Amino acid sequence: MEIEAKYTASHAQFWDLMKVHALGEYSLEDVEEQTLSDHYMDTSQRDIRKGGYACRMREKSGQWLLTVKGLGSVEGSIHQREEYEIEIQQDTTPEQWPDSPARDLVISLTGSHPLVELCTIHQRRTKRAVHRDQRRVGEMSLDVVDMESVGQPQQVYEIEIELQQDGTLSDLQVLDEILQNYGLHPEPRSKFERSMTQYQDTRCRSVDNS
Repeated sequence: MEIEAKYTASHAQFWDLMKVHALGEYSLEDVEEQTLSDHYMDTSQRDIRKGGYACRMREKSGQWLLTVKGLGSVEGSIHQREEYEIEIQQDTTPEQWPDSPARDLVISLTGSHPLVELCTIHQRRTKRAVHRDQRRVGEMSLDVVDMESVGQPQQVYEIEIELQQDGTLSDLQVLDEILQNYGLHPEPRSKFERSMTQYQDTRCRSVDNS
């Protein structure tokens, strides 16, 4: 189960938070910077999405990680959803993936229909560990996101805090209050949902102008 808080930020808010080393009683420790390319896959009939999931192939430093996430529930900024992950080889089909719940779920949802790419999202991510009282409560991600789908590209700024093993929902709620005091806006949609909304809006404008 993945539990995280998600926010959108303005350019100024984002870079102000990049300079912050603590949120109230929670300290922030820089972990690493990443460049990620996320390829969202489904059948042409959108069988995975209809089944209540999203399928992501993440490319990082030549490695590929498959993640299948439930669309889940959202309350304010806090998202809770199923999550299954496995490492895969590039250009392989579900039948060639390692035995795992992720593989079984994708095959059960898609049957014999092949996967196609719906959209690609590129991110420049700064990861920071969130600590309190010797506990590693969570992991904060500050993302500069470039979304690619049909239509105009879009760059957005997002901030996420995902709970780790030593964190609790109460920790996330306290952090949520602090971050909203910075003027951040809770984001009820995943990056995938935002990208697909952009795609649908673009298609509608194209139809209206035809």
